[in-house]
Amino acid sequence: MANPKQRMNKHTYMDLRPGVPLVEICGNHRVLIENHKGITCYGETDIYVKVNKGDIHVVGDSLFLCRMNKTKLVITGRITTVQMHIGA
Repeated sequence: MANPKQRMNKHTYMDLRPGVPLVEICGNHRVLIENHKGITCYGETDIYVKVNKGDIHVVGDSLFLCRMNKTKLVITGRITTVQMHIGA
């Protein structure tokens, strides 16, 4: 029988499908979003990122789009909330 850590890793990798957004949060100062479709709203306290079937809303202070390419972006600042809004 696999230990809990191996089971978690197995399920984590199985759930990653092409085009599915991946959000990685590092403390309260950095968010990495993969498989994005662009920025729909940008400000120092709110950033909306378009993803498949919805958007991701990052809220905080002194937010800054640190890096961005076709598939990945990094937001830094004092992050208080990350919400995912997925439509039907």
